[in-house]
Amino acid sequence: MKTPYSYRCTRLNQFCPSFLADAMTQGAFEHYLLEGKSCDHSQEHWQYGGIVLDVMCGEFGEWIRGTFRADRVCIGYFESASKAAWINGSSVDDQVLQVYTEKCELACRLYPQTRWALIQVPRSCLEKHFREVVGNSARWPSLESGGVSLYSGAEGRVDVGVCFDLCTYLLGKGGDLADQGVSMLLAAISRAILGGKRQVSKDEGGRGSQALQKVKLAELYLAAHLAESYSSHEFARAVGLSERSLELQFKKIFGMSPKKWRQYMGLNIAHRRLGNAGVKPGVVAEIAASCGFSHPGRFSAVYREVFGELPLFTKNGERRGHSFSQQESIFKTFMH
Repeated sequence: MKTPYSYRCTRLNQFCPSFLADAMTQGAFEHYLLEGKSCDHSQEHWQYGGIVLDVMCGEFGEWIRGTFRADRVCIGYFESASKAAWINGSSVDDQVLQVYTEKCELACRLYPQTRWALIQVPRSCLEKHFREVVGNSARWPSLESGGVSLYSGAEGRVDVGVCFDLCTYLLGKGGDLADQGVSMLLAAISRAILGGKRQVSKDEGGRGSQALQKVKLAELYLAAHLAESYSSHEFARAVGLSERSLELQFKKIFGMSPKKWRQYMGLNIAHRRLGNAGVKPGVVAEIAASCGFSHPGRFSAVYREVFGELPLFTKNGERRGHSFSQQESIFKTFMH
């Protein structure tokens, strides 16, 4: 029986959260632009039967929130990273293999030019290859659904990266070579998990969960008070921290102050609302006010600096047409 295979390469020159939500493991992830001199984004996507491979890189920093799919385990690593990412309470660099189980919640802060590779595979398939590598008597590591495990070990992580590149090449060849490429990659993942040092996640120690909980409280407070003037005292009290602790936590997680983060989040929410706005007069100023910007002129200037276009262009759909016309997309589907 032939295995369906598809490949897609996409490059965007504008920030498009709806595309990014679907591109990353085809899950319901929300992407928020936080910084960057360019909104360029590139992605390569391979699917071979139930195995899905993705490599994505944005010229911008972003905040990603959501939940992984319920039918696959996802293995990730950074091919390159300008700065260690913050993932669910832990600092993660390019020497770490990330294992996200089914329905795992994700809160991730990526910095510009971070190249992220992700491998989705059914748990049963991964466990099968693990036993083939280490024997049927070996015990599969405990990977509880809904959690993330981090494995350090440069050799194992590099091995996975090399096998990933070789696998994507062999997938294009089809037949037995494609099967061999997938088996080689899953075997490398099994060896990296078995031989790597599993980091004691901060979730297990409670600190990661507490940090994530504080982030959730901050998000809830923002949603309820976005149109109001900013008060660091009220923000800190809502999150349950002192103003000094709030400042330090946000610098650690987001690399910016709470006030700056609030401004970026307000801009991202405005970006989404403008994309769905109608032709109602004054709607730009109305959305700006609802997202924490009382002065329309100031809002337009900051918005253009972040997204590379005026709010009016986003509202009129010129962003979507412009982005699509300059999008390079290659899509191929085969039966191997």
